[in-house]
Amino acid sequence: MQSTDGLSPEGEEISYRQAKEELDILLERLDSSDVGIDELRGLVERARFLVQTCRQMIRRVEGEIDVLLSEDTP
Repeated sequence: MQSTDGLSPEGEEISYRQAKEELDILLERLDSSDVGIDELRGLVERARFLVQTCRQMIRRVEGEIDVLLSEDTP
């Protein structure tokens, strides 16, 4: 199950930068031909979690910025 605010189902907290860096590594790994079929599912699940986490963080920050900008509007 997906959690919010950069927390994995295991309660692991992760920043946007950490998620992006790990996702880049996973994508390189998935692009390589040495990924075994047994490992593939776990890598894809982790990549999916990281993408969802990054999207949630971006949406949250966009909302915060919208609030800040609307406060400055006369």
